[in-house]
Amino acid sequence: MLEIGRSRARESNVENIEFTRGTLTDFNAETDSFDAVLGLNVIHLLPDRQSVLTEVARILKPGGIFVSSTGCLGSSYLRFIKLFVPLGTFLGLMPDVFVLTESELAAEVTNAGFAIESQWHHGMKDIDVFMIARKI
Repeated sequence: MLEIGRSRARESNVENIEFTRGTLTDFNAETDSFDAVLGLNVIHLLPDRQSVLTEVARILKPGGIFVSSTGCLGSSYLRFIKLFVPLGTFLGLMPDVFVLTESELAAEVTNAGFAIESQWHHGMKDIDVFMIARKI
């Protein structure tokens, strides 16, 4: 994916972009250094979402945009997956999945210093929540 992004940037003559791979904590970005952060299908896999969202807010410039798509299983029939996650993780069949509701996600994003500008459902049974939030 990194090479695809680099290739498309070259083809489009876009030079003010950098593609890297790593964890957010390893990244160690400067405060207020990014215009946008994209987090797709990852928030529900994080044991400490609040600290990650706070770090995203730290590295975004004032007014910067955070875009996310998150599986919010807490209000769906799939909320019971939390009963099977430990076994699935132990067997190497699935990652840790942390069950949360859409309202819990919105509160955590807001608590991290964002104003949610847009939020809607997509995907199977409206479980996935797509969100665009701006750093306050």
